Amino acid sequence: MSDEGNNNFMRHVYMGEEGEIIPEGATHVIVHESVTVIRERAFEGNRGIVEVICHEGVENIEEAAFSVCPSLERVIMPGVTIVECCAFCGCEALRDVECDKLEIIREGAFCGCESLKCINLPSAKIVEASAFEDCTALLDVKFGSKLERIEKCAFLECTSLGRITIPFKDGIITHDNIFTGCKNLKYVDLVEGELYETVAALHLEDWRNRMNEEIHAINQILPDADAGDRLRNDMGRKAIVIRGRIRAVLGKIIEYKAEHRRVIDEAATTLQRFLSQEIVIHSVLPFLELPSYSFEVRLDRLVEKDIPEIFSNGEQLPLENELAAAVTKDKTAKARMFGRIFIISFPILFLLVVVISLVYFISFGMPDELKNTFRSYACDSTPINPYPAPAASMGNSMLAMISSLVESSPRLSLELLPMAAMVGAAIHLIPHLLVHFVEYILSGEIVV
Repeated sequence: MSDEGNNNFMRHVYMGEEGEIIPEGATHVIVHESVTVIRERAFEGNRGIVEVICHEGVENIEEAAFSVCPSLERVIMPGVTIVECCAFCGCEALRDVECDKLEIIREGAFCGCESLKCINLPSAKIVEASAFEDCTALLDVKFGSKLERIEKCAFLECTSLGRITIPFKDGIITHDNIFTGCKNLKYVDLVEGELYETVAALHLEDWRNRMNEEIHAINQILPDADAGDRLRNDMGRKAIVIRGRIRAVLGKIIEYKAEHRRVIDEAATTLQRFLSQEIVIHSVLPFLELPSYSFEVRLDRLVEKDIPEIFSNGEQLPLENELAAAVTKDKTAKARMFGRIFIISFPILFLLVVVISLVYFISFGMPDELKNTFRSYACDSTPINPYPAPAASMGNSMLAMISSLVESSPRLSLELLPMAAMVGAAIHLIPHLLVHFVEYILSGEIVV
């Protein structure tokens, strides 16, 4: 079914029938709404078509469907999830591909698309061998967080490729020759998501800084990595560098998460000596937890040639030793974490004591002994005990906690200064608040 216009334009509606003949001179192909699959070799070798528009119901482009269509410039396929082998191979004029739902790109699917400059593949999961081989104009490729693996020679001799966006997952770079001949590949961007959220949630600034340095180190090493040469059977080191840096970053975040967990557990044990378990678990720890994402480094797949690329300082150490060394460098990590925990927990404790006290006094009345204590504090200019017993007891408990922690780790002293100031203020403020409350009671404005 065709519509003729001027001499340079002919629209054809593709019906998906077996053996369907594409009229000579057809330039613009629209896929009929009843079609879900574009058949194998349906347009192979067609020299006239310029544009193909698929509706969202088209899910599959079969093998060599548009192979060697030298005039094809634009393909819109919003619902396609699989592009089979060599589907667009040799489409030397193809420059615009819209494929937001594309998940699987089979072997050689876009091989030899010499005019393709950029492609966005947010849903891609698998990129098979030679999928973009010899796409010499390709500058930028963007994958999303769903990417699982890129197979051998996928970007072989993409000589203009300068930037690629991938998720930091181990196992994505499966072969050393994926980027052979990509002499301009200098930048690897990290997909926004799990890793960035976890790094941002690390409570220690030193840890966050080190993780960001590790993430960005790849773009310092990659420009100098050898691209290799297909003719000399030299695979180069681009893929090795990327794989090594991914493993280094993931290894460090795993170690930092483990250390973060250990410090929080130690702090929780200490806090439960002075606060109830329920308060610690429900009111303190939730502020300190990291996102629940899990990361994996496949140490069983670590090969010797990856080792020099894993470390920015060039030391060839086993991965486990290097990761442990990264943690031991931060000797004040525990102290800083305790400081953050206390800064969060003491305002909660302070407010909790005040609220409970007020509610109790209003609901059940104030004991006569406590009334006399407050009356003596409010009226006597030289009281023997300037602080009411409950407040003094609470203050002594707080100070006992600090003393215990500082004795166990002298490094905590500096980190606890802000918290100590807060405790001091609480010790002095709570009695005054209670005294003013008692004054209202004694004046008759509040009846208890």
